Amino acid sequence: NDLLDLSKLEAGKMKFESVELDVATVVRSALGAVEPEAKARKLELRTQLAARVPPRLLGDPNRLRQILLNFLSNAIKFTPCGTVELRTRKLADEERTVRLRFEVVDSGIGISSADQAKLFKNFSQTHESVARKYGGTGLGLSISRMIAEHLGGCVGVDSELGKG
Repeated sequence: NDLLDLSKLEAGKMKFESVELDVATVVRSALGAVEPEAKARKLELRTQLAARVPPRLLGDPNRLRQILLNFLSNAIKFTPCGTVELRTRKLADEERTVRLRFEVVDSGIGISSADQAKLFKNFSQTHESVARKYGGTGLGLSISRMIAEHLGGCVGVDSELGKG
């Protein structure tokens, strides 16, 4: 429940864990959860896991999966035809820390640069007409941003209107 997660995050009450996780397993789980919707929309769902990504890391697999699901679900929602791809690669390997980058790349409707600033704010949608047409609460990406920041990461967007 997005509202409950938002409340927990804002109150500092959301539980996070640090356990051994298999990145490939978390990625496959997220893709498996969105696969039926992608198939129903006749979208090609792809993944690319770079060879340099360590097989086992410490982290929160449930929160990572939650972030990936939010980004994948949005990509599928806003992609009328074509592909949605989840790419995973290692950015840095420092003392006892590995920094990964997860990218969701799609052939969807894209987002103007003016609207990109709204994406990660609570209850925010790029435009009212988008909310009416596609639905949603405007909380998923905001929650993903807060979780990523809590875990020491960040989120962002690189898009152009009409170009996914």
